[in-house]
Amino acid sequence: MPQHPLVQLGVRYGEALVVITAAHLLIKTTGWDRARRISDRLLPRHIDGNVSTGDHRRLAGEIERSVLRISRFIPGARCAPRALAARHMLARRGITSRLVVGLRLAPRPEGHAWLEIGSSSDPLRLFARDPSAYTPLDALCQTRAVSPRSPAPTPSSA
Repeated sequence: MPQHPLVQLGVRYGEALVVITAAHLLIKTTGWDRARRISDRLLPRHIDGNVSTGDHRRLAGEIERSVLRISRFIPGARCAPRALAARHMLARRGITSRLVVGLRLAPRPEGHAWLEIGSSSDPLRLFARDPSAYTPLDALCQTRAVSPRSPAPTPSSA
């Protein structure tokens, strides 16, 4: 028997409250890198790769709105806990998402986290204020020329 839409909304809000609070506390106590690794290990493993359907996009939008509304009641819960929480909520429903962290240097240095769902050519972005203003960190890491263990090239060796 299907649940009443108000019951579904209440359940989703309750889930958002618990998961955002857990993500926020995890980040505060362990730091971002470790929290993200722990979060990755806790993701449900039964993820369905077919994310192009309209139902998945509709459900992703509903989860985004729920997380945004509930996070207002958790002091300090900004983009990182929101993204981690929504990623878990989506994964529980079989929707794959990609966590993206980006940097913006002007007018002042700032980081931002958001989720992408679907194809990389036309993704649905959740919590993306203006993703074109941020450079994803994975793009920055690909340009790293030398590893920390290798000696830096000298002008005479070039």
